[in-house]
Amino acid sequence: MSSSEREPTADQGARGAELAAAEAQITAFWRRARYTSRNLATQVHPRLEPSGYTVLAAIDDLQPPGEGVGAGVRAQELAERLDLHKSTLSRVIADLEGLGLLERTVDPGDARARLLQLTPYGAESLREARRRRRAVFSARLAQWSPEDLSDMARLLGRLNQDLRPDGAAGEEPHTPPR
Repeated sequence: MSSSEREPTADQGARGAELAAAEAQITAFWRRARYTSRNLATQVHPRLEPSGYTVLAAIDDLQPPGEGVGAGVRAQELAERLDLHKSTLSRVIADLEGLGLLERTVDPGDARARLLQLTPYGAESLREARRRRRAVFSARLAQWSPEDLSDMARLLGRLNQDLRPDGAAGEEPHTPPR
């Protein structure tokens, strides 16, 4: 019998039960997150897919502070940030342009390159959807203490770090949501 097939020790058994409980809660959280993602997307535009919302939010988050609409982000930077293949990102960008939420402009630093930026309509729609989302979170978590909120943010950050697709350790670029 290999060491991986041996009976678990008491500590491993307890850890197994704790992991199973954590997995069940993570699964429930992801299910709700998918629903929330669909809901947020349609608040921005009735035909917006959740992947489009993710791209819009990432472009907004990657904009240098204070620059707002007009600064722009390169598609390559966005693809790396979201861990998306360029063909997938290209399809989402085309959809966002078609909905009037995103536009491509010439990069002033390199006329061969294009920058992605939210249109004024896209920026305002995203800002309003985020405002409504924050209001819902605020209402639903109103009874949580500041310490509980801090613990949740810390533990979710740790979980997100540990579940990175590449399995690499280290800090993932992070821009706080606006």
